[in-house]
Amino acid sequence: MRAYRNALQAKPGYYPALNNLAVLYAELGMGPQAQEAFEAATRASPEDPVAWRNLGVQFARSGQAVQAATAFEQALALRPGDPDFLFRLGLVEADRGNWDRLGAIAAELDRVDQARAKALRARIR
Repeated sequence: MRAYRNALQAKPGYYPALNNLAVLYAELGMGPQAQEAFEAATRASPEDPVAWRNLGVQFARSGQAVQAATAFEQALALRPGDPDFLFRLGLVEADRGNWDRLGAIAAELDRVDQARAKALRARIR
């Protein structure tokens, strides 16, 4: 943690340090700090779909489904059809009870990852 903070003092907004620090915070159960660092990482590297995925995961962990869906959609805009991003968005939509959207995501996943599509369909009530 100290090394990442030192790197950020030397080079504010340095994406690798921000992202790694955010991951560390998340692993240590420091949700608010993780979210803040993941948000800073997306500002530092808005064209990186992984940054948006990581932020979406953090939002989902903290029960912020709308924000999680928005972050996963941003990741998908940068890397269309990515099965991981689709699946994670589908999980959020399942939690929100957005069954029509979940079905559409599962249909899209059919083309790239049938196992994940099947897992999402199992959540449709």
